[in-house]
Amino acid sequence: MSGAVIELGEFLLPGASAAEGARVAAAFHREVGRLWEADRAAGIGWSDTLGAFVLELDPAMRGEDLGQAIARNVRDRARLTHGGPA
Repeated sequence: MSGAVIELGEFLLPGASAAEGARVAAAFHREVGRLWEADRAAGIGWSDTLGAFVLELDPAMRGEDLGQAIARNVRDRARLTHGGPA
């Protein structure tokens, strides 16, 4: 992911082990980069601030699936068009 910075001030995964948290974070990083590149290619910009928000996700999700779901939610929140911040 080049040309973008997303700062997550606080990122909590209740009940996750350090190893599980690392898997989620790695999957998030890969997916958010892929989504950002796709939106950039489509001319869709992202806000540089997300504000505070809480995600409600399926509690059965783990690892890569959870990281990807978090990335999609961040993308939806960050988009400057198509339903994101104006």
